[in-house]
Formats: sequence, C-alpha cells, structure tokens
Amino acid sequence: MQSPWRRWRPVTRFIIGVNLVFPLWVLHGLQPHATLSCAKAVYNNCVPSATAASSPLIPMLTMWLFADIFLLVGWAISRPRRKLSGPSPFS
Repeated sequence: MQSPWRRWRPVTRFIIGVNLVFPLWVLHGLQPHATLSCAKAVYNNCVPSATAASSPLIPMLTMWLFADIFLLVGWAISRPRRKLSGPSPFS
C-alpha cells in the first residue's frame, strides 16, 4: 500500500512545503537584530540599537496569506477531472 505522501498530488506536496517554510521565515524575522544608527557627518557616534520585533510581522503574515490564496487557486485549477461513466453525449 502506498503512503499518503505518495498518493497526494505534487501541487499538494508543494503547498505543504511552502507552509512549512513560512513559519520558519516568520520566526527568523522576529529575532532581534542590532542596527547601527549613525549620524551622516560623524561616524564615531555609531550606537547599535535594537529594531522593533513586530515591525516585519504584518508584511510577512500578509505575504503568507496571499501565497496561500494563490496556491489554493492553483490547487483548485490543477485538480484532475473526474471521468464520466456512461455513454458520451457526443456519440
């Protein structure tokens, strides 16, 4: 008997892969990063400051939502058609 992973369509496997990568990307984006805020004329005033952790969250989640909508449309379009049983209306 085949595993469920083999029975799924390749598009379904791709959607699962994308949805496994997005949370890792969001978690990586929420890590605090140090940036340098320097004055333009004086370079010895460079002081590292932490950026806000929630600043990239909304764009990341929005891109995740739009990617899932786009992938859902692609999944629905690529569904295999059911075979009709019985006589053909064109014969």
